[in-house]
Amino acid sequence: RAGRAGRTGPGHAYRLYSSAVFSEFSKFSRPEIMDKPADQLVLQLKSMNIIKVVNFPFPSTPPCDSLEAAEKRLVLMGALDVGKNAKTGELQSRISPLGKTLITFPLSPSYAKILALAHQQNLLPFAIQLVSVLSVREPLVAVSSLRGNNDEETKGMMTTVLRQRRVWVGKGPSRRLGDLLVLMRAVTESEKVQLDPVACAKMGIRAKAMHEVRKLRVQLTNVVNTSFSSQADAVCDQHLRPPNDREADLLRQMVCCGLADRIARRVDRSMVGGNEEIPKGAYQIQTLEDYVFIDVSSMLYKEEPDWVVFQEIVQINERKCMQSVSAVEGEWLLRLAEPFCHYGEAEKDEEPTFDSEQDAVVESVSVSFGPHRWPLPKTRRPIPMNILMYKHFARLLLAGEIVSSLGEWTSSLLAPPSTMLKSWAKLQKRTDLLLNALVEKDVHSRSRLMEIWETDKSYLLDEYSAWLPEKMHDTVQVAWPPEEK
Repeated sequence: RAGRAGRTGPGHAYRLYSSAVFSEFSKFSRPEIMDKPADQLVLQLKSMNIIKVVNFPFPSTPPCDSLEAAEKRLVLMGALDVGKNAKTGELQSRISPLGKTLITFPLSPSYAKILALAHQQNLLPFAIQLVSVLSVREPLVAVSSLRGNNDEETKGMMTTVLRQRRVWVGKGPSRRLGDLLVLMRAVTESEKVQLDPVACAKMGIRAKAMHEVRKLRVQLTNVVNTSFSSQADAVCDQHLRPPNDREADLLRQMVCCGLADRIARRVDRSMVGGNEEIPKGAYQIQTLEDYVFIDVSSMLYKEEPDWVVFQEIVQINERKCMQSVSAVEGEWLLRLAEPFCHYGEAEKDEEPTFDSEQDAVVESVSVSFGPHRWPLPKTRRPIPMNILMYKHFARLLLAGEIVSSLGEWTSSLLAPPSTMLKSWAKLQKRTDLLLNALVEKDVHSRSRLMEIWETDKSYLLDEYSAWLPEKMHDTVQVAWPPEEK
């Protein structure tokens, strides 16, 4: 058979073309650099201090659009930092500390970032296994491609493989790891049968692909153990247990962070107006206008989560389908994919407050995600660094919101804390004194305030005392600096 000749045994393959078709063939195939995503290439050149990648003299120059898009993705990922050229004032991107870590791995930056995050959570063995199987083409046999001697046998094979994969994902919270958990379990199950081709085929696993996964796992384990400053001590366990619910949840978060540009949102059919009919199970992704769908063989096909992250898009019949899908929680996006978020104006009817967890003055803002501006729940984020922020910090300090022990004297203040925000505030000397003292020392957080009080015990004593009756000054001086309760 022509399709097998030279691959499974010696032979010859002959292909016939018309002269018109044959004359259109190029003499040589296109270089891989022309079609391959340029993220790793751009990061490699940036690590060599080549700032303008588009001007690099490539033997075969990739499309400029591809290079520029890769640079934007790397900036959003945090692998590149954008800054102004000191001489020309032009914006330029240079490799960041994270980018220097990512470039040590023989992987796309997205997968390398997953490993970097896993190191922080002590989940390297799981992340290495996952990234390795994602980096190999077609580790699993597509269910639709399974064929038996007849229709009945074909249906039985498909049912058996699908049932096996459902068993692998289980029924607990870890099930939301979806197809990624199936891939991880496939690696472990193939190792149990020593990568035997027949046994792997029965489970719908490609034994040759798993050989590549094994080699890559060993390579990545060695790279991890030599690259990270603190010894990782990662071990390539061929019989790695499945991740528990907590570990699966963390893996989902890492994938969400590493593949933030591949997040999709289910289209709410009830919210779409007009005459447009939305197909059931339709999703939107950030890079396409067309609807995409979860593949029917996916473990999340019936669940249809509101948010998912996928590995790639493939065309199946007339539909674009997402492959290797995992569920994502919408509330994660503000924290794990913040560069893709767009923040609206602050809510005018809500006054800024102090958030002790963020240690900052925060305001309520509307949020949307990605180029399609998918709405997210409102969030409270630090207000911009300007004079208004210092005024709000002073107001909250006087109200006892920053240091709770100051709340004992709030009722005795000569003017309400809201005076700091009044247009006529400068007419009262006490407001200017307090504001100038905060600006001079750049105090806009509790930690910064405590840091200054460690070296200067009298900081803000006079400025705060000006807000209290003179009879209380001695009491305040004895208790100064106030301690957090």
